[in-house]
Amino acid sequence: MLKILNGILSCLQMRNKAIFITGHGRSGTTWIGSTLGQASSVLYYNEPCNPDRVSGEDYSAWFRYVPPDGKDAFFERCLDAAFKGYISIRAHWLRHRPYRRLLPSYNVVIKEVATFISVEWVYKRYRPEVLIVMRHPCAVGLSEKNKNTPIEHPITEILKQNTLLEKHLGPYVKILKKAKTPYEIYGAVWGARNRVIADLMPQYPEWKIISYENLCENPSEEYRKLFEHFDLQWSDKVQRFIAQTTTEEASGTYSIKRVTEKQVDKWKHVMNKYEIEQVYTFVEPFNLPFYRVSRDLFQDL
Repeated sequence: MLKILNGILSCLQMRNKAIFITGHGRSGTTWIGSTLGQASSVLYYNEPCNPDRVSGEDYSAWFRYVPPDGKDAFFERCLDAAFKGYISIRAHWLRHRPYRRLLPSYNVVIKEVATFISVEWVYKRYRPEVLIVMRHPCAVGLSEKNKNTPIEHPITEILKQNTLLEKHLGPYVKILKKAKTPYEIYGAVWGARNRVIADLMPQYPEWKIISYENLCENPSEEYRKLFEHFDLQWSDKVQRFIAQTTTEEASGTYSIKRVTEKQVDKWKHVMNKYEIEQVYTFVEPFNLPFYRVSRDLFQDL
């Protein structure tokens, strides 16, 4: 049945560029994707490449790098369908508004963190508008720790990819191998993945890069800017959704309801100085432009 429906949909021409939201995991991308998904013309896909939801794929997909001229059967299969706005049993919008695929000016919005370091490949293959979300490495590290994100495999997965090392991470092999504790590993992986993005930024000034912290400090104003940038329709429904997800608290690792003003510096009150120093020590060597991360700073916290 889905094959027949998608065959019909394939005859319809895409009229708007897709919007691709990506970032390091635990950076607020789900909140942002869900908020943009409230726009009346949007078909929202949440992590079509999540290997935990797709049979036949394994953990390596979280850290796999595809060069801009490369190929990846798994990513292609999942993203080809999403970017075409096809109906999928994994598509969040299927449960609510599948008729939007027939609208004359709909937008596909895809939130995907598995392909974060492959964003250049995504951009060249699908030509979407790109939104990259940044969040402070200590906040990400704390969230990863609370989520019990495994530490056994990420660096191993990164180091075994010769093309990734040749193009971006060769100079950082030593610091990656040195990371041992959870916070050291979370810091090193954050630094490595965002180093790839920093290398690409000068080539793609059209990509929009935002910080989670700015959204938390003034969500209504910053979201209005995002909606205007992507030419999405603002509405009372969107405003209500932002209010609900920024002033109400809901338990759960994957909840998007947070009192956002408490999220910006939460890590400063939960992590001790030794844990913060571990993150800083393993982020600093990557010399990133996104946050002023220095081992000297933890003394000021």
